[in-house]
Order: sequence, then C-alpha cells, then structure tokens
Amino acid sequence: MITMFRKFFAIMTLMLLLFLSGCVEQVPEEPGFLQGSEQEPLDFIPVGDTVIPPEPAPIPGNCEAMERQVDKDTCIFATALEENDVSQCSNLSKLWQRNDCVSSVARQKFDTSLCEHMESAFGEDNTNAKNICIADVALGVLYTDECNQLVGESWEERCWGRVSAICSEIASGSWREVCIKKSAIESGDKEKCLQLHGFEKDTCLEEIAASYQNPAICDEIEDETIKESCLERTSLGVEPELE
Repeated sequence: MITMFRKFFAIMTLMLLLFLSGCVEQVPEEPGFLQGSEQEPLDFIPVGDTVIPPEPAPIPGNCEAMERQVDKDTCIFATALEENDVSQCSNLSKLWQRNDCVSSVARQKFDTSLCEHMESAFGEDNTNAKNICIADVALGVLYTDECNQLVGESWEERCWGRVSAICSEIASGSWREVCIKKSAIESGDKEKCLQLHGFEKDTCLEEIAASYQNPAICDEIEDETIKESCLERTSLGVEPELE
C-alpha cells in the first residue's frame, strides 16, 4: 500500500515539474456565455432582439415604399381621407378595408354617390353594402359642428331633416328603417324611434333605454322578448350596441 502511494506521489511530482518548466502548454480558460473576457467581452443579447430598420413615413405618395402590408394599408387609408379621394380605397388589400375606406370618404364628403364603390362579399350585387354606406353618411350628419350646437326646432329642421333625407335615398323600406334607427340611437331621442315599426322600433327603444339606463323606456316596447332583454340591460348596465 505504501509502495503504491509512493509511485502516485512520484508521478504527480513529475507532472508538476513538467508543467512549471513550460513543457506542458497551459490551455487558456474559455469565456463563459455571460462572462466574456478582458480582450473581447461578450454581451448578452436576448433571442429575437434584432434591430428593425425604420419604415418610410406613412405620407401620401409614399405608400408603395412601405414594406409591411399593414403599414401600406394604413398609409393608403390615410391618403384617401386626406385627399377625399375614394379611388385610393381600391388599393387596399382586403375587401372590408376597401368598404370601410369608401364609407369613410363618403361620410366625410356627405356624398352618397360614392357609395356605389362599395363591394359585396356575396357576388356582384352591392345593394346591401351601398345601403350601409348611405346609413353611415346619414349618421355622420349628427357629428357635424353645426348639429352639435343646434337645439330644438332648428336641430330638427337642419339636422334630423337632413338625416331623414339621406335615409330616404335607400330604395328598400327595411334598410331605410335601419338607417333611421342608427341615427335615432346616436341622437339619443326615443321619439325618433317611434317613426319606425315593429322590430326596428322596439330594438331602437331598447338601445336608447340601455344607453341612458332608463328602464321606463322599455315599457314602450311591444315585443315581450325584446322588452325583457331591455329590462335586463337597464338593470345590469350593459352598454348599447349598434347593429
């Protein structure tokens, strides 16, 4: 046992002498992932943390220079509104974006003829899409500075009269009522709902009752199911939703 220990000690002593003499080359310590070295320190870079070059500014005339489609669409939409140019809308990538763009320009210009540019997702007949656009134009009247300032008979004649005239451009009676209902709900005047009939009148009253949390308005609803829904929404404080 003692002999084996002596041999092991002799071998270790020999290796130490060789190491100190320079015959055995010392291997430098590799820097750790976060440790680095004095000469070339390593910095930790999170995965996915890459530098994205800035996109060109989304200004009119520069939309095609945008690399991402979402940025290009945003730029085109902004250009259409800034220039009041509905033809720009056709350059958008998705149908719903094109229709939203057309409706927004038509509403901004109060020009229902632009609604002819609306597209249908169900074939060539764009009647329903066009009617929705006309209703949006009518709704836009209520957001004008003039209609925000007028009250009483002046508001009825200049603002509501204009809303009704725009809605009357819709050939379909049911769609005309939808147009009136949207504007009535936005005006918050339940008396406007009474110009409607059946389902449209009842749901119009329901939305205004829910908007003002006034369950008394629910009593004027004829359909029992809609009346029950109205009472639940006014008691629970559910926000109104435009159809």
